[in-house]
Amino acid sequence: MTEKAVEAFKKSNQGTAPTKIIVYRDGVSEGQKSAVLNTEVQEMRSALDNTCNNAKLVYIVLNKRITTRIFEYRNGSIESAPEGTVVDNHITKKGYFDFFLLPLKPRQGSATPTY
Repeated sequence: MTEKAVEAFKKSNQGTAPTKIIVYRDGVSEGQKSAVLNTEVQEMRSALDNTCNNAKLVYIVLNKRITTRIFEYRNGSIESAPEGTVVDNHITKKGYFDFFLLPLKPRQGSATPTY
């Protein structure tokens, strides 16, 4: 599938291969992350090496099933942080390029961030 996608890109762009490829992957539990890294990412890298070996690959794993909630102290009370809030330190894992993102404003209670 990756090789076919690269070939379609080349066909639409006068034979020029992509230089950067970003993959968003959802539905990966904590226990599956190493398997994704060792299997999916390696297979995609191999497919890219066959079609455009200079392409940079960014593989982003999303997790929406988390229990973390992010609040802020505002106007003398604790409220849910506003949509668009990004937290990338203190509560994230060391050694990862990870972050929490609040994608929307909650109607009631607190929003669940995307990790």
